[in-house]
Amino acid sequence: MKALETEGFNASAEKLEGMTGKAHVAAQTWRLIEGTVAQKYELPHGPHAMIETQRAFYLVP
Repeated sequence: MKALETEGFNASAEKLEGMTGKAHVAAQTWRLIEGTVAQKYELPHGPHAMIETQRAFYLVP
């Protein structure tokens, strides 16, 4: 089950990379993320927010 969630998440991140022209950066637990909340996405495995920086974005639950 976890593998399917990861695969779906990665596919969503790749799609958003193409749409935004920015690279996806994996968020790490307990690491501070700075940026602007750009949008909310309802991904297959739950809601996530897109946090954008100048050159990249994070997807966080």
